[in-house]
Amino acid sequence: HAKGYFQTSFPYSIEPQRLAQRILAIREQLAEEWRRYLKLIEEENNELNRIHLELSFNNNGNNDGASTTKLMRARIFDSDPFVNADSALCSANYRKLKTMLTHYAAYAVLEMLHLADNHAFNWLNLYLTTHPVHSDEQFLRALWVTPPVAMTNPVTIVRPQLLAAEILTERVKLSKDWHFLLGTTSKANQILTSAFQQD
Repeated sequence: HAKGYFQTSFPYSIEPQRLAQRILAIREQLAEEWRRYLKLIEEENNELNRIHLELSFNNNGNNDGASTTKLMRARIFDSDPFVNADSALCSANYRKLKTMLTHYAAYAVLEMLHLADNHAFNWLNLYLTTHPVHSDEQFLRALWVTPPVAMTNPVTIVRPQLLAAEILTERVKLSKDWHFLLGTTSKANQILTSAFQQD
């Protein structure tokens, strides 16, 4: 080297096949993790409903911020279920899964409203545009404290609290569907591996 430094290189081989095997293994591990979480979404819904009722009675329905919710929140998955967790990221994975599940549940409700209630459909469609689901708890809490909205042509009232209840119900339905589908991950991995080996 011109300045007297030695340039050292180390040969390194990348094996795409081994990377693919690791990706499949992680996919299967995450599927099993998520299946455990999905089985408890109904309990999570009950806890969120309890928080809503407590805050409504204690604060006359006013939203006094996340601090009150945090104090009252009996975390379902922050203790025993995570003691023997497979991954150090399971708590974060669970929060992301809940948020994703709530997002899809909200749009499933929106699709059902498309044919059943045009006013509610338009209101929720706009609401989801301005209030994307970044946190399931914050999103549902915001819906719960939104007052009824009077609509015209025809005259009707859109009740965001009822929409929140429908989203919670849809969350449970979707969680059961996802639980079943994730149970096929191991078999799907075997099929992919077998197909690769035959090529």
